[in-house]
Amino acid sequence: MSRKSVTQVLEAADAAGLGWDDVKDRADSEVYGLLFPGRGDHDSVFAQPDWKAVHKEMARVGVTLKLLHGEYADECAAAGDPAMSYDRFCRTYQ
Repeated sequence: MSRKSVTQVLEAADAAGLGWDDVKDRADSEVYGLLFPGRGDHDSVFAQPDWKAVHKEMARVGVTLKLLHGEYADECAAAGDPAMSYDRFCRTYQ
């Protein structure tokens, strides 16, 4: 971790009035949210598939992520929405 990063974290903790005892039992993501509220929040530019339905379909015999991505891409094209690439689809599903 760079000196600049350490300084930014210490300054953010100081500004938020947080000490080690306040954060020692929290997850990294929760601490980050306390130190830098709003940073990292963003909406995807891609249409999001119904991930629960994707997971349910993956339990069926013969269904692959390639097949489900193709269906997702077709639905996006029909709706005029941007679709994520197959690679991003797979990484997001994991």
